[in-house]
Amino acid sequence: MPSITSELKEMDFCLPDFKNSNLSLMNEFARNKGRHIKRGKKRVILIVDGLGYDTLEKAAEKDAQISRFIERNTLEKISTVFPSYTPSVIISLNSGFEVVQHGIVGDFFSKEYEKMINPFKLSWMPSTDEVKGSAPRIMPRPAILESISKRGGFVYAMRDNVLDKELRSDFVSKANFIAHTGNEDLFVGIEELLRSGNFEFIYAYTDALDHFSHRYSKGGEETVRLTARLLRDIMGLEDKLKKADVELFVFSDHGQIVMTKDSREKILWNDKFMDFLEMPVFGNTRGFFMKLADGKEKAFEDYFEKKYSKKAALFDTEELIKAGIFGSKKPSEFARYNLADKTGITKGNNSFSFTSYESEKFRSRNPYISENKGTHGGMSREEMEIPLLRIG
Repeated sequence: MPSITSELKEMDFCLPDFKNSNLSLMNEFARNKGRHIKRGKKRVILIVDGLGYDTLEKAAEKDAQISRFIERNTLEKISTVFPSYTPSVIISLNSGFEVVQHGIVGDFFSKEYEKMINPFKLSWMPSTDEVKGSAPRIMPRPAILESISKRGGFVYAMRDNVLDKELRSDFVSKANFIAHTGNEDLFVGIEELLRSGNFEFIYAYTDALDHFSHRYSKGGEETVRLTARLLRDIMGLEDKLKKADVELFVFSDHGQIVMTKDSREKILWNDKFMDFLEMPVFGNTRGFFMKLADGKEKAFEDYFEKKYSKKAALFDTEELIKAGIFGSKKPSEFARYNLADKTGITKGNNSFSFTSYESEKFRSRNPYISENKGTHGGMSREEMEIPLLRIG
């Protein structure tokens, strides 16, 4: 019988490589040693949400100036974690916890609050109340960021709408932070810090490219144009970085796939699919987790195979955990619950949405102007392979 990892590879899934990943890189920064670390260097990290390795490659192919810029610096292909979903990844990068430890796979269930929770409505770091123990602890401590900040000169440069949530957290409220409204604003802030030298480590994040890739797809004219502009802005920092003896690390949380109308599988609250489940589906549209009702496992497997096997692969979650797909550590109780019994990983560019009765009523009153043309959260090469570009 083939191993679960062999089975995943045969299906052309791209497995996370934890030894060569955005998470292993962040651990190097926390330890202040590793193969990417040069002693005595000031550092800037720029996390470009949604920048897949293939997207960077295509931008270089279309623009000789960008291509030359990449060639004279250092580009590596690295891995992200699974699910390749922003909360899952960023929580890991900030805390050093693997997904198997923190358990935020997308929408998740909190026993303390007795409800399903959308992580985008929360800060991804614990609040002061959580730290004091006067509120249930959901998010792990940002241990990696704490380790870096203890050395002094730490600056947190974050998109304003994200920072609004994070200011509830114990860490960010005490940090030296800079809010920005978008890429132009962010690069002005970085340039000012390079001129002043008042930092040792800058953690910067931008979500504009991810937004465009969702809205217009990563191959859309608008996204291609934004990618080129972003890389030119980074190019504009090159001489300033060298002059200030600062190294810039540009990487991502995940890549994206392109969606079509035929690739969307929408499962409503009253669909037969839901009859097999003990509770709503956890996770995201590309990697989803199901807690089955007692005695319904075989019937569900047969049903899924017959109706959905062309669009998604179904696995026993326990097998994926043992194979190290969510990380090498022992699962926490919280994570094990949210990883559930069965895991669905979508094939190709397919996506699954699971819609509750309440959200159906809401959508009927407020129809979307347009549907997204890109998404992520799965295990395709496009989502899992990301760039690490080192400048200066």
